[in-house]
Amino acid sequence: MGSEPQARTQWEGSVLEAQPHFQRLEGATLQLWAFTFSHGIHTFLASHSTGKVWVQFSHVEDVDCWLTMHSTRIRMATEAENELFSHTVSERQKRYLDPLWDEMGMSPRVSRVMIECCEGICSIWGFHVRLVWGGEFPEPRSGFIPAEQSVWEGSPPLRDL
Repeated sequence: MGSEPQARTQWEGSVLEAQPHFQRLEGATLQLWAFTFSHGIHTFLASHSTGKVWVQFSHVEDVDCWLTMHSTRIRMATEAENELFSHTVSERQKRYLDPLWDEMGMSPRVSRVMIECCEGICSIWGFHVRLVWGGEFPEPRSGFIPAEQSVWEGSPPLRDL
């Protein structure tokens, strides 16, 4: 006898507010599923012992991660990690280093996460996150590029760039 499908639930908000939800994903495998250039949306599929979760970061300013990350732990970047990071941001991004952007959830201090995994330590700096549990896993919307697809004609697949 089959089990009933799990009801879909979702949560969305700031990266800082998402920390309790990220703790529930500890140990998951995160796989880049798709991203779209507009709004800087990076979508990951988290496979966990409790099921699959769609993890979507939007308004991403910086991402440094593998396409697949195993045994993950997502946490806020430390002050020391953000200090090192501040020396690598573009001229345009430097404005977000001002503490005034903390209240808006846009500075790395309140919106940059580190992903500890078997492969090493990764990071994502995005202003918003959406998590979806249960139900059918959503298909990509128009504008998303699956990792196995070419970004432009004749290019290698996204996962190879």
